[in-house]
Amino acid sequence: MTDQNEPTESVAPVASDDLFGDWLPIETAPKGRKAVLVFRADRLCTFCATWDDITNEWRHFGGSSYPVGGEITHWMPLPSPPNGDDHQLGAEE
Repeated sequence: MTDQNEPTESVAPVASDDLFGDWLPIETAPKGRKAVLVFRADRLCTFCATWDDITNEWRHFGGSSYPVGGEITHWMPLPSPPNGDDHQLGAEE
């Protein structure tokens, strides 16, 4: 059995890199309350996060607001949310 806290080879990108921009060095990320996607290298995972100017750390966005922790090395902007043309928000299927 593998340790669930260890990165595994099964972690693979779901979408083509052509759909998204390039990962940027974390030093270039916007500071403040703007949510971005961050990459935690020590766990090979991504999080939606915002920078906390008071504690000087990345925090989870959209619920817990706990510190992301670990080795955050890269970031990229989040895609735009869907609009009414892309999907009928709130419509039952």
